[in-house]
Amino acid sequence: MRSRPTRCCEAGGRATRLAAAQARCHYRARSGVGARDRSGDPGLLKSTLAWSADAASVYFAGAREDDASQADIYTVSDTSAPAAITGGDGAKVQPLVDPSGRFLVFTVSGTSPFRQPGQAGGPGGRPAQTQFGIVNLRTHETTTMTGSSVTMSPDGSTIAYLTSGRENAVVVMPLAGAPVVVTITTGRLAAPALSPMARASRSR
Repeated sequence: MRSRPTRCCEAGGRATRLAAAQARCHYRARSGVGARDRSGDPGLLKSTLAWSADAASVYFAGAREDDASQADIYTVSDTSAPAAITGGDGAKVQPLVDPSGRFLVFTVSGTSPFRQPGQAGGPGGRPAQTQFGIVNLRTHETTTMTGSSVTMSPDGSTIAYLTSGRENAVVVMPLAGAPVVVTITTGRLAAPALSPMARASRSR
């Protein structure tokens, strides 16, 4: 009788593929500072890996060494060199890919994670993150929204994020739909999380 692969074996295989992808991307992590790597892709700093839905490519936050204040989301595969899929001002970081492979969500940070201490490119420290973007990977269109602490449901269908002002809110939104406010308060909110059954169906 042939045995089926266990979850442990599957996880081990995925870890091996991740290690290989890291090597192909020449990815090197350092505490608090983007890696400087001149082997294979001179001048491109890299951080924050995320798999594509089909595991054929990897997304990461990247910046040129000659302008570390500007970071974008890149994609790379076995057969293609790193290519940016975002543009414009700001540091785009923390890519999240939905399991269907249709959308990628990223955070827009006020300070690039690659900026060296004392280097131009934004104020010191890590400011509150107030914007995020959604890339339609089929049409290559990007929508930028106001919000922070964006997170994705396990099935990739829905995101949740925070908005702030006179009142603070938790907003839930299907990636192919409209946002729904589920909580409003004058108190402090942090780190929203979505259950596996999360759906943006009604306001409370």
